[in-house]
Amino acid sequence: ATVFKVPHHGSSNADQPRVWEEALGKSPWAILTPMIRGRNRLPKESDRRRLLDRTGNVFIAASPERLKRKRDATVEATLKAVAAEPVILDPPMGQVRLRSEPSEEGWEVDLFGPARPLAAIT
Repeated sequence: ATVFKVPHHGSSNADQPRVWEEALGKSPWAILTPMIRGRNRLPKESDRRRLLDRTGNVFIAASPERLKRKRDATVEATLKAVAAEPVILDPPMGQVRLRSEPSEEGWEVDLFGPARPLAAIT
């Protein structure tokens, strides 16, 4: 295969080296979605490095980092006073689209919204 949807948000416990060695061609295109809710966000930095070591063609639908909303200075001061650290509950999700013509080699990549190459966030 030349395209691989990385399972379990790129988590190391879902990684199977034989897939990369035996089922995928050289320099496959890999796509994944982040898990951004909860305390354990995926992919972790170590997961991102592992994926990028396997192929430089990795794309993610959104950043796995927490996003903060910009607020009025008074609101920010109040939140700081009560030690609150709110985050955006429904951050924007992007789309990674890969297209290929049967008569051509390679893939055309289109990124929508916050989707980006994984290398751009490491």
